[in-house]
Amino acid sequence: MPEVAGKTADPKNRNGAVELLRILATFCIVFHHYQQLGGIYYTGGLNFYNGRFPFQYLVELFFLLSGYLAYHYQKKIECGQSFFSFIRGRIVRLFPGMILADLACYALMYFYYRHFGTYWMEIPINKWKLLITLCGMGAGWFVPGTQINGPTWYVSVLFLCLIVYFVLTKLAVRIGLPKELFYAGMVILGVGGYLLAQVLMDSCGKTVEIPFWNVYSCRGYYAFFMGLLLAKKQKAGITGRFLGSFLAMSVLSLILFLLSPGTFLSWINILLAIVIYPPFLLLLTSEKAAEKTLTWRVAACFGRMSYNVYLWHVPLYMALFVYLLRRNLYVDLTKPGVMLVYGLLSWLFGIACYYLLELPLRKAVSALWRFRKALFWDVLFRKEEDTEEDTPKNDN
Repeated sequence: MPEVAGKTADPKNRNGAVELLRILATFCIVFHHYQQLGGIYYTGGLNFYNGRFPFQYLVELFFLLSGYLAYHYQKKIECGQSFFSFIRGRIVRLFPGMILADLACYALMYFYYRHFGTYWMEIPINKWKLLITLCGMGAGWFVPGTQINGPTWYVSVLFLCLIVYFVLTKLAVRIGLPKELFYAGMVILGVGGYLLAQVLMDSCGKTVEIPFWNVYSCRGYYAFFMGLLLAKKQKAGITGRFLGSFLAMSVLSLILFLLSPGTFLSWINILLAIVIYPPFLLLLTSEKAAEKTLTWRVAACFGRMSYNVYLWHVPLYMALFVYLLRRNLYVDLTKPGVMLVYGLLSWLFGIACYYLLELPLRKAVSALWRFRKALFWDVLFRKEEDTEEDTPKNDN
């Protein structure tokens, strides 16, 4: 059979179809949190929260995409890239927007508590929780559930997955074992940890809260490292028969779930990440699809901004809610039209944050790093000069 895919995606050359998928997933997540925060349910209509399809597990798709794209960095790691060099680029990309969104959330929660006498959504606030969140360790690391801005748990776990990815790749190179064995092991570790947490929750009402191995980190492990395995498989070459069979199994699994959601409900997120999402990702990133979609510049542009929409849609909801309360204004938040307007506002606000906050911050951080590096070498050079001048010359 002819190969339908043989190259992994370069993050710099964005696949328009994948970015469109990311945009649609971001819209769904925004609507999901809107209905969740407002306790809204549309009888007989499409529900993004407590509906027939679990839209909250689109976050698994984000992890899958992140792992797939992270495979592009494997060659650099194998060739000796340092941990600091690897992680610095990820911090510059992920942290500035996350920190600002978390600070905005904290300020709004504090304002809400001071003016209304109760905690926002009954979530206690303290400086320790804020510090942990700003360090990118709000979920999946040491202390469970400390994130200020709920959606940023994804950023925290993604940061953890990237570190584990670097360490495992270096370890595999050092001991001479296939890297895919380590990646598959992380998928199994994630699936096992999540299923164990579900069993404990059903039996005794408790969950797994072990550092680096809890519900949050396990969701990242099985989806992120599944993305890496997909990228590896695609690079090795995928036949049309394999992809067709994978797609058929994916569609069949999705139909079975929609017909009988209760049967798969406790582990549908695992099914989505390992069976349902992957073949569609492989199809969209195949060579033929990529050739057609690399020119979708509008989708690629909005795909870059979707991260800011994801970070800021909850602070925006909080700000609008507090404003309506303070002004004693009544808006029927249950109307679908209001939810649609909120979704559009979230995108407009996310785009503004991308251009006015994230890009300037990233440039400032990069410039600061270049200045620090230049200063370091300048000081080092001067020290060497001083040493040469101070060294007495031998006239003999």
